[in-house]
Parts: sequence; structure tokens; C-alpha cells
Amino acid sequence: MGPKVSIVIVNWNGREFLKNCLSSVFAQVYPDYRVVMVDNGSTDGSAVFVRDNFPRVDLLELAENTGYPHGNNVGIKYALDKYDPDYVLLLNNDTRIPRADGLAALVAAAESAGSIGIVGCRLVYPDGQVQDMGAEITPYGYQKLVKLNGWTAPAKPYQVDAVMGAVFLIKKVVIGKIGLLDEGFAPFYFEDTDYCARARKAGYGVTVVPGTDVIHYTEQTTKRLPSDFVRGVIKRGEIRYALLNYPLSWLAKFAALEAGNFMANVLERKDKTRRISPVNIKARDGWRRNAGLLLRAYLYNLKNMAEIASKRLARSGKLWY
Repeated sequence: MGPKVSIVIVNWNGREFLKNCLSSVFAQVYPDYRVVMVDNGSTDGSAVFVRDNFPRVDLLELAENTGYPHGNNVGIKYALDKYDPDYVLLLNNDTRIPRADGLAALVAAAESAGSIGIVGCRLVYPDGQVQDMGAEITPYGYQKLVKLNGWTAPAKPYQVDAVMGAVFLIKKVVIGKIGLLDEGFAPFYFEDTDYCARARKAGYGVTVVPGTDVIHYTEQTTKRLPSDFVRGVIKRGEIRYALLNYPLSWLAKFAALEAGNFMANVLERKDKTRRISPVNIKARDGWRRNAGLLLRAYLYNLKNMAEIASKRLARSGKLWY
């Protein structure tokens, strides 16, 4: 028997994806794993579907949608208390693991070095195009390696700054050291990137296993929500991540970039063939909506600055709820 693994899946109205996801999970040849699904107040019959069709799943039903970080934290704490696993795998409900040895490959990579704390894999869209292969973090944000000019993925597992949380294998010792996902990133986005930053700050590496593709249908939850709401959540999460993790020199660059981003969302050139100037500028269509969205994101983080500052000073400390 290998190390014990608990797989935590958070679901909100994702019944249409659960059959593919859970069937691929239970097709894994890895000998020792348990599956926990946290249902975030679904109204589409997800919980009934899982109870009727996948009785091996430990189903935790929450009364309302508490957000992705909190839902995962509920599942992690339950798994730790009940199963005491060596690893916790956070898995999105809109994924499918095509290889029966996918979980085994992730665990093998994690076991290859004590310094490895988090393992991800190559995520692909249903048509086979690559979505994500890990990223490096720069003052300009999450820079996907697959999009960087001249970068070629190694054939063997390689180190990155961050991986997407759709497939996110965490060693128990990392959870013991830094704790849970930061629920300040509710309802979603950047909690996975932040967790990678905290793990690296605590001395653990983040690794990608390139040969273990997982199909990710991507954004199946957020596409049900108003686009402006999603844009606002992403922006406030991006700002929160920077305030928590960027060195001061990066924060100065980030502030300058945000100032430029704000202006670009509010103003545009009257004549696109000419350079911008005081006489060649006008308000962009929808500028009030754009300005309001950005200002609300800035104010949201300003309101939480005391909490953010406290957490910034304890980046490698243990966060628990």
C-alpha cells in the first residue's frame, strides 16, 4: 500500500460534470484513496445524484454556497479528522482524469523528494489544447509557462512558482505547517496561487508532472454568474494576492501597472491612428461601469488592510479556521 490520499471535490450546481469526474476518480488504480465531496448548497440535485450513483463518496452537504476556499477547507478538515491521509488532492468538479494511473503518478512525484509540498499536472481543454502547465509569478501576475516565448516543457517533473487548483495535491506536512486555504479569497480565484506562495515561503517546492494530463472543462461555475461580478472578484483577488505576497519593489511596479490599467479601462484615443495626447483622448464606452468595478475592488482590499497586513507578516505561519 502507498501513502493514503483523500480527494476533496467542491461542487456547486455541477451535476452535469459529476458523472465524468467521479467515474474517472474511481477508475484510478492507486490502492489507497478516499473521496470527499463538499456540496456548496446546490439546487440542481447534485447531492441526490452522488448519493444514488456514487455511494463510496463521503458527501458533506452545506446549507448554502460558502465559496470555494471555505468549501475546500471543510473537506480538508473532515478528511484529516476521519482518514488521517498523507496527501490531500483538491480536484475541481469539472475535471476528468483520463489515465487510470494519474493519481499514482502525482503521488510518485510528490514522494520523490521531501522538499516537494504541492504537485499539479498539465491541464488541457476537452479539445486537447493546453490550458496550464504551471506558472511563474512576476510583478505582472500569474505568467503561464505555456505562453512564454521560447519555453519548452521538460519531460520530467519540474519546479514552478504556482499551479492551478483544479488538480492540487498537497502533502499533509504542508497543511500541518501552513494550514488551510485563505478564505479571504472568497468566493473564488487566487486562493490556490496564494497557497503555493505560502508553501514556498515555508520551504516547500511546487512541482508539475507533465505526462499526467487532466481534462479541465474550465470555469463551469463562474460562467453561470454575472460577468461583472466575476471580473470584480478576480480583480480584488489579484490585488489581495499582491498585497499579501509581493516584495515592496514589486508592489511599486504593481501600483504603476494598476494606474495604467485603470486609465486604459476608462479612456481611449479618439483617433486610433494617432498617438495619445490631451487632444486625442475620450471616455471609453462603459467607462463608468469599468471605473466602478475597479474602484470597488480597490476599496474592498482597503477595507481589509488590517487583516491583510497581519497575514503578510505571518506568511509562513499556520492559517486555520
